[in-house]
Formats: sequence, C-alpha cells, structure tokens
Amino acid sequence: MSSRRPLGSAFVGLRTSMTVEEVDCERRGYKLTKTVLGAGAYAKVKLAYVMENKIEKDRRLADDLLEKGHNMVGELL
Repeated sequence: MSSRRPLGSAFVGLRTSMTVEEVDCERRGYKLTKTVLGAGAYAKVKLAYVMENKIEKDRRLADDLLEKGHNMVGELL
C-alpha cells in the first residue's frame, strides 16, 4: 500500500464544485451566493456575505455592517 496522496490532496479544504468567482471572492473575504441581484451588459451583481476574517481586518466595513444590522453585500462579477 502506497503512502502517496492523490495529486489534488493538497487542496482538501476546497470544494471541487467551486467556480473561479467563488474562489476569488472567498480569497478576498466574501462568501458568494447564487442569488443574482442584477445583471447588465458588463457584469452581474451577486449577493455575498462578508466573512468574519474580513470584518476583523476592515474596521470601516465592520462599522457599516453593524449600522445596517447584517453582513450582506453585493459583489460585482
């Protein structure tokens, strides 16, 4: 029995069904949803939730979200 791991095993935390946009948003601190808030000729705007690590790093964003009472934002894709 070999102790070698499969080729993609270094990325155990990543879901294989994630899109490039989802991966990019999570890297920047946002959890992208499938809900489309609007679409135009240039891009789509999807609903996203701000992740805790992003809130901790960005005080102005944290204050804004606290004022609004939720952690939902629109992400331009």
